[in-house]
Amino acid sequence: MRASMWSGAVGSIAAMCAPWLFWATGRALGEEPQRSLSTADIPVVASKRLHIEARGAARGGPIDRAELWFTVDDGQTWQRWAVGQRAQGGALNRVSGGPSRPETIEFEADAEGVYGFIIVLYNAAGASSAMPTAGVAPQRRVRVDISAPSVRVLAVKPDDRFDLNREVVIRWSVEDQALTDRPVALHYRSELTRAFRPIEEYLAASGSHRWVVPEEVFGRIEIKVSATDLAGHTGKSIFDGLHLEQASGGQSPNAKTTAPDDWLTGTAAHGEPNAGDVRVGQPTQDAARKRYDVGTWHRLRGDTDQAMARFREAIKLDPTFLPPRHDLAGLLLLEGHTDEAEEQIRRILSIEPQHRPALKTMALVESRRRNYRSASEILQKLILLEPDDAEAWLYFGDVAMFMGDRPTARGSWAKIDGLPGATEEVKGRARTRLTLYPSDTLAAHDAGEP
Repeated sequence: MRASMWSGAVGSIAAMCAPWLFWATGRALGEEPQRSLSTADIPVVASKRLHIEARGAARGGPIDRAELWFTVDDGQTWQRWAVGQRAQGGALNRVSGGPSRPETIEFEADAEGVYGFIIVLYNAAGASSAMPTAGVAPQRRVRVDISAPSVRVLAVKPDDRFDLNREVVIRWSVEDQALTDRPVALHYRSELTRAFRPIEEYLAASGSHRWVVPEEVFGRIEIKVSATDLAGHTGKSIFDGLHLEQASGGQSPNAKTTAPDDWLTGTAAHGEPNAGDVRVGQPTQDAARKRYDVGTWHRLRGDTDQAMARFREAIKLDPTFLPPRHDLAGLLLLEGHTDEAEEQIRRILSIEPQHRPALKTMALVESRRRNYRSASEILQKLILLEPDDAEAWLYFGDVAMFMGDRPTARGSWAKIDGLPGATEEVKGRARTRLTLYPSDTLAAHDAGEP
């Protein structure tokens, strides 16, 4: 009898997100409607915070409660996100079926990735379905993507017959989980132009292009490779080592790169020397410190491009000066350039293997790549170095949760409240996690299990 009363109610989750949006778009809290981000089976949402809405069936009476269940491993394990009561002051809207207002739940993802959802509705007749168990497929899936693509300039090389054809070969590679078929655009900027000008658009994520340099372009030339993913995030990488000598006296134009090897990696493109082979004097160290201070000023103002440029200048002057290298890695990670961020961190660890900030950032890099076991090992090493590092315990708990070890995760978060020097901000984040992820025993009790 109860099942028949809820006939068709399970399909109500198809109305997730605002009713005036196609399901594939998703909606971040407080944002206006956006165009559809994907026509694929798994849509892309450019926010960790979502509105999830569902309508009840036309039969069965008003809804008393709605449960949202989510999975990060396509149904192998399920977690309950929230429970809303229809009592006065309840957080969720009342649903009576048909054209009534939808039930709304605010969901916040912990990290990027594909999330699956099931909503179970309750009324006087009972539940619309049983709570999901291992192996049950989600009713809806969505990819949360908040990072820009990682873009690398693999090579910039003038053609062997540049004096005749003015061609420069550009090679690149882009990494991202949600790219379009042809996400790449190429631009250039010379000493005579302030803005980048287009070379070519709608290119493949990995490939090469032969650019014919315009006759009026000469001097130092910057090549920008950018890529935009399905969520609308744009990542970029700029190569500034190409120089075109202006033809004079009947001579042919000549193009060259500023590094000894024409086929340049993305890091070498910035002219950075090997840190282990460089010794600098005090004046150079002071100059590097000034560049770093200016970069920090830009970083605090939110001017990421200028900050990264100053940090690179500081590193070029003094490759053994670690603070700008670490801050550069942090900005690269925020911008979605995971590979280059990792390269900077590995250089730091090659100089100072127990550099605590670098170890912490490396753990974040590994977590972003879903290498949770490696991230856990790094964080354990960090905790051995500094047992009272509250942020390290917070991240260690997060990684444990991603690995499915809820008791270890909760134990790590609970420990933070008693650590000396733990800030109220970190304590608050730990308490929030403890609230969102109750113990296995409590979770089973709340779900009605014996």
